[in-house]
Parts: sequence; structure tokens; C-alpha cells
Amino acid sequence: MSSNRNRPVKIDRIIGQIGCLFSIFSANAATLEVHIDNRQGPGTIYAALHAGPAADWKSKPVALGSTDSDLLLFEDLEPGRYALQLFQDSNANQWLDMSKRGMPLEPVGLSGNPKPARGRPPASECLFTLEPDGSRIHIQLMHPPAARQR
Repeated sequence: MSSNRNRPVKIDRIIGQIGCLFSIFSANAATLEVHIDNRQGPGTIYAALHAGPAADWKSKPVALGSTDSDLLLFEDLEPGRYALQLFQDSNANQWLDMSKRGMPLEPVGLSGNPKPARGRPPASECLFTLEPDGSRIHIQLMHPPAARQR
């Protein structure tokens, strides 16, 4: 009889431990809310999120995302430092179109909204901190001059 009395306690203890594990994992999962400003016309937004203080645009992104609205969410991320690059696919070919000189022909944006004087700045200059309770950033799309679009 004492073994039956202990059994519910063991099950309750196991359920409690599982609940603690879920709360630990949930506490480490943050959401990044990206608001896209200066969007003009139709076109899917494609984004690549790069992690760490040594982030590099050529490295494999930790997350990819796309949206047809002005809001993009990345969920279940570890808090830390990230850099984000995105573009608006104005012609729906799922690529960032570039000129022969390597200049974007479609709207682009980077976290931190730098104004690049000579090409894209390094990812290390576009870092932001994703807080444990989540973060919200705004990215301003930069549109190419009309002369470059042709």
C-alpha cells in the first residue's frame, strides 16, 4: 500500500521537473520583431540573420525569413548579438538583382540603418542586441537611384 501512495508523488515530481525544463527552454528563446520602413510597392522581403560579435555577411545565417508585409518575426532565438540584412524582391525572382558594378538594383536594408558610403559595411558595424525578453528593431529600406534600375 505504501508503494501506491508513493507512486502519485513520483509522477507529480516528474511532471514538475518536465515543467521546469520547459520553462528553462522558454526563458532562453527570444523573439526578434523587425519593422520594415520606407517600403514602396509590392515585393517580398527576404532577410538573413547572422549571429555573434564576429558576424560576417558571407557566413551561413542562423535564420532566414521572408514576409509580404512590413513586419518580420524571428522566434526561438538565443539572446545575444546579431546583424540583419534584407532586400525587397521587386520583380519576384527571389534574388537580389545587382548592376554590373555590383550595386543593388532593388531596395536593401541593414540593421542599425547605416548609410554606406562605399558599399555594404561589415556585419560587425550592424550588430544589435537581442534581449532575453525579445527586441524590436526598425530597418529603413534604401532604394537605388532610378538611373541604376535600368
